[in-house]
Amino acid sequence: MSALPDAIRDIEAILGRMNAARNAAPSILDDYDGHRRATAEMKVVASAALEALGAKIRDRFDGVTVRHAGVSSSSTSGLPGALQNWLRAARRREAES
Repeated sequence: MSALPDAIRDIEAILGRMNAARNAAPSILDDYDGHRRATAEMKVVASAALEALGAKIRDRFDGVTVRHAGVSSSSTSGLPGALQNWLRAARRREAES
């Protein structure tokens, strides 16, 4: 089953780009508006990349859910948290097969 290892690599890459963008964003203490703009742009770009892979994202007031390659995860801490949880679940599933 090569689809899951490929999906894991894809999600790792997207999460890595999100982390790099977050680290490059202005500090929330120094530039609140700039930080919010950078965070919103990061989320839009990451969501587009995920949807291009065929992932389904549900972002609601009570949390974010990501479904991809037969694995589903959610987080109340936003898209980065949901992707971290997705990676844990996908690696666990991969180890079981």
